[in-house]
Amino acid sequence: MSTDFALQVQAYLQTLNTARTRRTYARALADFHPWYVQTYGEELDTTLLPDEEAREWRHFLANVRRFSATIVTQCLAALKGLARGTACEGYEEGPLTRGAAERAGTGSPHRGRRG
Repeated sequence: MSTDFALQVQAYLQTLNTARTRRTYARALADFHPWYVQTYGEELDTTLLPDEEAREWRHFLANVRRFSATIVTQCLAALKGLARGTACEGYEEGPLTRGAAERAGTGSPHRGRRG
């Protein structure tokens, strides 16, 4: 995990109320970073993280890792919180703000990346 991302994660986790939530979200974000780097071949920039990456990660968690909708929702909540905490753009009208649990693992994955 890159130093910048690790610092952003640590700062965000300190804003959470419970130790259990901090542990759960820390695991989710620790999983997200290497997935992102492997998928996109570049370091994560949380200030440029659009909805598409969240949708692709949701698809990966639900269909490749075969996580339950509850776990997928927890992972997306961690990412959403980090995005809000780092003033990241792209989540205002995206899958992270509208019923992610209902859509976990449904639909076809979006291929390609918006420029």
